[in-house]
Amino acid sequence: MMQLSFAGKEMATQKQWRMGAGMMLNSPDFCPLGPNLAVFGHMDMGGSIGFADPESKLAFAYVTESFHTPNKHDKSLCGKRQQNLIKGLYKSIL
Repeated sequence: MMQLSFAGKEMATQKQWRMGAGMMLNSPDFCPLGPNLAVFGHMDMGGSIGFADPESKLAFAYVTESFHTPNKHDKSLCGKRQQNLIKGLYKSIL
C-alpha cells in the first residue's frame, strides 16, 4: 500500500497527488496528511479521513456528518476543520 504507483496532477483540481495500491499517499499540495511523506490512508470529500503514519507510529481517523464543500471561505479540498485536527494531532506528539 505504501509503494508509489502513481504521481501526477489530479484532473479536476489540477493539484499534485500520489497514490499507492488503493491508498492515497501523503500529497501536501492535494490534501496534507501531516509532515511525513510516508503517511498513507484516504480522505473523503465530506471531511472524513483515516491514515497511518509509520514514522510517527500513529494512526488517525475522523468521521463527520457535516459535508465539506469548498467555498469562498474555505477553498481547500479537505477542509480547514480536518486540517486543523491533523495539525493539532502532530503538535501534541512533537
